[in-house]
Amino acid sequence: MASAALGKQDGVAKQASLTVVKADRYSDGQAKLAPLIWIDALKQVYDDVKTNHKGSAVVSMSLGFNDAEDGDSDDVKTLMMALKDLFPKVLKPLIGDLDTPVFVTAGNLAH
Repeated sequence: MASAALGKQDGVAKQASLTVVKADRYSDGQAKLAPLIWIDALKQVYDDVKTNHKGSAVVSMSLGFNDAEDGDSDDVKTLMMALKDLFPKVLKPLIGDLDTPVFVTAGNLAH
């Protein structure tokens, strides 16, 4: 993906710079829930865009989450519903306050 965007020969934005944010599940030696990792990563992106790239950034993410399934515990179902509600609220400041388009891959669960 990065080479298609920033590649010196064939990239569509050859003069652009790339900032990578790693969503590390074990960054402090302890495992974290995936939604907390995503929110932390998005905060890092927000801070970087605000400080270094306001008005000139594009965010591309490849992440996703599925609906809770019948066999999942009530805690998992509650977490997934909360995440679906929270995710757009977390993205809104990045898009609205910093005028940054955000692209997220579309899922294909083969249904």
